[in-house]
Amino acid sequence: MIKQSIKRRVRKKLSGRIIQLCVYLVVIASTVSVCVPNVHAGFALTSYTFFEDFEHGAVGPWASYPPSQDTAYNPTIRVLPLLNEKNVKNRALYREITPNYEIDYKFGVRKLLDMFISDTSVLTFRAYVKSYRGTEGVMVRLGFEDGTMREQLASFTRIRTWNECRVDFDDILAEGETKKLTAVAFMAVCPNADPETLLRFGLDDVRITGMRERHWQFSEPRVHRLEEWSDFIASTHFNEGESITISGKPPFMTKKVTVSVTRALTGDDEKSYTMKRTGDQWRLTIPLTGSSSGPGPGIWRATIFSTTKNEEAFSTSFVFLVRCKNAPRGHPSLFYSA
Repeated sequence: MIKQSIKRRVRKKLSGRIIQLCVYLVVIASTVSVCVPNVHAGFALTSYTFFEDFEHGAVGPWASYPPSQDTAYNPTIRVLPLLNEKNVKNRALYREITPNYEIDYKFGVRKLLDMFISDTSVLTFRAYVKSYRGTEGVMVRLGFEDGTMREQLASFTRIRTWNECRVDFDDILAEGETKKLTAVAFMAVCPNADPETLLRFGLDDVRITGMRERHWQFSEPRVHRLEEWSDFIASTHFNEGESITISGKPPFMTKKVTVSVTRALTGDDEKSYTMKRTGDQWRLTIPLTGSSSGPGPGIWRATIFSTTKNEEAFSTSFVFLVRCKNAPRGHPSLFYSA
């Protein structure tokens, strides 16, 4: 049963994710130099804490929630300095709107995540709400990999000041339950909102305790990690006719490590390889020939996988770009395919 669920998990990770890869194209092209659900049974987890204080000054991967009409640019969400506030850090994420009607209003922000939470996990954050007709607090909405959603209200009534909020997940998950968390949203709850005044919601010092899968430790190629996605991203372009070397260490002792390479957008043209070990390092060189021996031009996903006799497993994937021989070498680097 566990081996079957692991195979299902690997097939799922090998399937194309169109939305993610739109971003992958941009990143690659610019060359920046636990009751446990069966689908996760056997995968090795390690403690992990997500934290965001917005001190870098950028909105980054945070987005408005509910989604705004124009997703390319949303002037209602931004990071602002708190120079006029007392006893708080310098920056926080803000969402500002004016209601269209005199109705009960919920508005806020959201973010993709790639982590696991259990009934012992805790979410803490600081929230600020400006609403002349009061607030009931902040509604926290959690989105899980299995398509389910849970909500919990962090209740407070103080407005125009920072409130310390806490959500204990034992109120959301059953005892011993672990689920993969893929998104979180925070919404200010403003009853009978005034359509003639600006509503403001501030969010800061978001912390979620939980777990993450243990991953392959890359030596080659050099990779980048976006914390909200499971795929790593190769930081180097590869060219048709060259080769790609994958080397590093698994998160635990194992006797066999395999690599599956598929087209990242569709999951087609699968090619399988076995890595060789020298000391504590595992290594594999794949020719980029566009033949049966190796992938050709395109965007590919390589998934490194291993399991032990105790059915402990890991699965780490990264995406990489192979340019055709006649592709321009300057900037920007564009990929064309028939």
